[in-house]
Amino acid sequence: MATRKTSMQVWLWSSAALSGGVGWYLYQAGGKKSAEKEAQQNSMTSAKSIGADAGQKIDSAINEARTTANRVDQKLEAYRAQADKKVGDYSTQVKRDAQSAVEQFDKTVEDQAAKSKGWLSGWFK
Repeated sequence: MATRKTSMQVWLWSSAALSGGVGWYLYQAGGKKSAEKEAQQNSMTSAKSIGADAGQKIDSAINEARTTANRVDQKLEAYRAQADKKVGDYSTQVKRDAQSAVEQFDKTVEDQAAKSKGWLSGWFK
């Protein structure tokens, strides 16, 4: 029974406080009609400020995304240029190594041909 009495008291005090708050608002606004107009103006002002804030946040997010995209593009371009240079360096090195191998092979073949020619001609003298 005590909890029911306590909850009833809380409800009564809450209702009284709410009614007092509404009454004070109406008193400050100058009556019900004035209160409705003031509430409407307050809601319009709030809506405008919320809309302006949302627009600024969206614009800020778009600008940040563009800036990030530009930074990424610059980094990718730097990586591409670096990769092109490395590919060029490796290509040059491979060409040098291949040319050196071909020259070494030609020299070995010529030397062996010269030795075998000398050996073969010795038989027919």
